[in-house]
Amino acid sequence: MGYPGTKNRLDARRGKVDRSLYSITVLRSARADIETEVVNPIFLDYDHKVVLSDRGERLGNQPDLQGMSGGPLFQVTTTTGSLGEVRFGVVCVGVLSEWKRAERIIVATPIEAVIDLIETGWNWVAVSQDQGTGR
Repeated sequence: MGYPGTKNRLDARRGKVDRSLYSITVLRSARADIETEVVNPIFLDYDHKVVLSDRGERLGNQPDLQGMSGGPLFQVTTTTGSLGEVRFGVVCVGVLSEWKRAERIIVATPIEAVIDLIETGWNWVAVSQDQGTGR
């Protein structure tokens, strides 16, 4: 989920300030040969020229994904209850980090790395900034 730049151009002269939240459904990629600086990346297959509707109909060209970095990567889960009922859930498993357009791959950072950065990384950032300014 996110706000791709091609769908969210602001034009103050024309009073256009619409924002369009965009969501796609993709599958994990079997590829592992993609160059990235993300540690333990999640790779997702995505070709913006070949997108199907939920009925399998071709939708045509979809927006570029620039601007969606930082958006959540959700996984839909299913479990079966004691009475045989199917229960659906949604879990945040990562954060969108890169779109490798030529490779048709979306790269996501695992949510565990994001949580670790929040819990421990802020101290490192503050120390780095202090060292950089000579304070």
